[in-house]
Order: sequence, then C-alpha cells, then structure tokens
Amino acid sequence: MREHRADGFVEFDFSIGDPRICVELVMREADYRAFCRTHEVEHLRGEDGAALDAEELKWRYGLPGIAQ
Repeated sequence: MREHRADGFVEFDFSIGDPRICVELVMREADYRAFCRTHEVEHLRGEDGAALDAEELKWRYGLPGIAQ
C-alpha cells in the first residue's frame, strides 16, 4: 500500500509474478480489502518494498538513492 488517503481511498501497486512490473491502482478502502481477498494478495514486507523503491530510483535517475 502506497497511501491510505484521508478521503477513504487507498493507493497501491499491484503485480502478478514480478513485483518490479506493476500497475498503480486507487480504490475505496472496502473495495481494496475485497480485491485483496479475491486475488489472494501477498503483501511485500517493508524491506522488500524499500528495495524495490531504491531500484526504481536507480532506474529513473541512474544512481541509487538520488531523488532529484
């Protein structure tokens, strides 16, 4: 989950197989919970998500950890 917004929506990334290839989705919280149950979602652990985020920054900016 990327963000649980104040307006009741949840922003998250969803992938099948390779977590580096994903789509960004936004759903109401109840729909998000139902989606997770229906698709038997496996949530990434914090360190796995952080590693994917660092890899995305490296791909986008050329060096790991550079956010500008």
